[in-house]
Amino acid sequence: MTTDLSSLCERLAASLQDGAGLVYQPEALTEGLRQALGEISFSMAVDFTITGLDGASATTLPAGFESLLLQGAAALVVLGRSLRHAEQPALAPEGLAPAALAWAETAWL
Repeated sequence: MTTDLSSLCERLAASLQDGAGLVYQPEALTEGLRQALGEISFSMAVDFTITGLDGASATTLPAGFESLLLQGAAALVVLGRSLRHAEQPALAPEGLAPAALAWAETAWL
């Protein structure tokens, strides 16, 4: 399986049930992946990269870490959306389902 920014964003959107990109913007998905990769890199004391993310030309993240990366990124994206809802409710009046927020908080821990 190809592990580059584009394929990971597609998989992340699919895992968030937003394959059409109607809820989560590409920038939010990319930032979620960036932050999750940073946390994995920090915890392992290795600077992992993903092709296409921040100019990286190769992916060094081991294939076995992809699911961890995607779960962390999904949690961060949902948490980021909840922050947006809390700070600017007029921009997203539909709110965020409490179950989604509870999942994100649990998944990130």
